[in-house]
Amino acid sequence: MIFTPLTQREKPMKRSKYLPPWYKAPPKRKTYLGLVSAMPGLFMAGLWSSSCLNPATTSAAFYFSTAICFLIPITNYPHAKRLRREYLGYRKAILADLHAPNLTAKEEMQLRAYLAELQAIYHITHDPDSTYEAVAVIGTHMYRTAKTIGRLNHLVYHALT
Repeated sequence: MIFTPLTQREKPMKRSKYLPPWYKAPPKRKTYLGLVSAMPGLFMAGLWSSSCLNPATTSAAFYFSTAICFLIPITNYPHAKRLRREYLGYRKAILADLHAPNLTAKEEMQLRAYLAELQAIYHITHDPDSTYEAVAVIGTHMYRTAKTIGRLNHLVYHALT
């Protein structure tokens, strides 16, 4: 068998050049919003395992989750510059290779897919307003739930006494 070395363009495209590794990448919007929505459930699971779950602590778990939802934009601010640098670095690499003259159609489709995935991964950098708006809506619903549970708790315990 004769060995022929690969030319520069024949080498397969490495994902690591265009996207962060999966274990270091920030969560996508769907995962991010799912985790925010799951916070009160996680707090209530902890309260239930310690035998402290009642309507008052359930309401408190929702209030605490609401506070975290409204603090998320503030807590993400220190990471914004680093995330923006990473995003722009990966984007620059994709766009540089996308404008290469000897690019095949398959490679172009792959690079466009990488660009779409990069924007999905770095949604906080690329489009933070829509993510934070969704988190604020989730926080508002948690606040209303906490208020309703608190009122029901008050009505039930005052009716018993």
